[in-house]
Amino acid sequence: MMVVVDSHEDIAWNWFTFGRDYTLPVEVTRQREAGAAIPPLAQGALLGWAEWLLGRVAVVFATLFAGPLRFKTGDHDVVCYVDAADAHRLYSAQLDFYHRWIEDHPDKFRLIRSRKDLEATLATWLALT
Repeated sequence: MMVVVDSHEDIAWNWFTFGRDYTLPVEVTRQREAGAAIPPLAQGALLGWAEWLLGRVAVVFATLFAGPLRFKTGDHDVVCYVDAADAHRLYSAQLDFYHRWIEDHPDKFRLIRSRKDLEATLATWLALT
């Protein structure tokens, strides 16, 4: 069995920054963002649930990401912190987002915390592909 792993996705950051919903196909996200003020490096969303299936991606490592306010790149950059307490608040909000996301979409996503979770994820993925 070949397993494709996507080892870096800023899912929560993209949700909080652009409202991107990775349960949707990328074409839907692109249509929703048409005409929006999104910086060039972030334009043209590349992934969604359908694309992960097409790419036979079984596991995605979702990140926690926030940048220091001094490196803010524009008005779109809303996930910025000024100190350690602020960073902790932002990272906690992203963790909460992932937990809610998994609860809202148990047919698509699960948190992998153990080998047993990984095996269950792979078994579900094999049934989908």
